[in-house]
Amino acid sequence: MIILDLIVSAVILLSLIYLICLVYLGVKSSKWDSTQGSLLDIKIEKARFMSVKIKYEYVVNGNKYLGNRISYINPLYPTIDDVKSDDVINNVKKNEFKVYYLKNNPKLATLKTGIKELPTTIFILIALLFGLIWLVSLLI
Repeated sequence: MIILDLIVSAVILLSLIYLICLVYLGVKSSKWDSTQGSLLDIKIEKARFMSVKIKYEYVVNGNKYLGNRISYINPLYPTIDDVKSDDVINNVKKNEFKVYYLKNNPKLATLKTGIKELPTTIFILIALLFGLIWLVSLLI
């Protein structure tokens, strides 16, 4: 039982660290350089929410890179109308979009900068933190 608790604690801790890194990159991305992107593929899939899968390429200092990130905290689209009303997705479909990239590591790139889904992200971070605290208290 203790081993299972340790494994669950480790998974929660790693998820928390990963989410914090995504929030950090999302916030920092608002100051990144940008370049013109070129659409390779876009798919809109329906699961519980609408999901947009995208592939694009962009060139930085003569080097070509491939990207698939819309934002660091991916947006949730409840309906197809929400996807259709997204300005970035519409610009991508017209092949008129910017790719924001980290100057020191152009492989890190996104189409949307900042964190638009901050309240949801904060809620998830707090839930993970409380879950971790609860599990650790069981081990003590």
